[in-house]
Amino acid sequence: MAGTQNMIACCGLYCGTCRKHTAGKCPGCQETTRANWCAIRRCCRQKGLADCAECEEELSHCRKFNNFATRIIGRLLGSDRTACLRFIRREGAEAYAEKMEREGRHSLKKGEGGFA
Repeated sequence: MAGTQNMIACCGLYCGTCRKHTAGKCPGCQETTRANWCAIRRCCRQKGLADCAECEEELSHCRKFNNFATRIIGRLLGSDRTACLRFIRREGAEAYAEKMEREGRHSLKKGEGGFA
């Protein structure tokens, strides 16, 4: 991954527009050494994947991706990581990173983009 693509977190969120990243306090999911607690990141590392979009498993069936804590956070933030990853699968990581950077967002919102 080159450029802004390396700012895509394993779960599909875009780190490049995160306040901690823009303030220089976090290098992003792909580069940080502090996110060892994240089961999604750990799984991607074990499988040699950049993010869950590269995984062959159906996102809705993945227990690591669809755990209780991440569902609650998604609801609170109104983010839809599944839609983000499906966008990446369909349009590519570069297109997703460019869209998030251009719009200054970290995620697609629930119901956005017609991704079911």
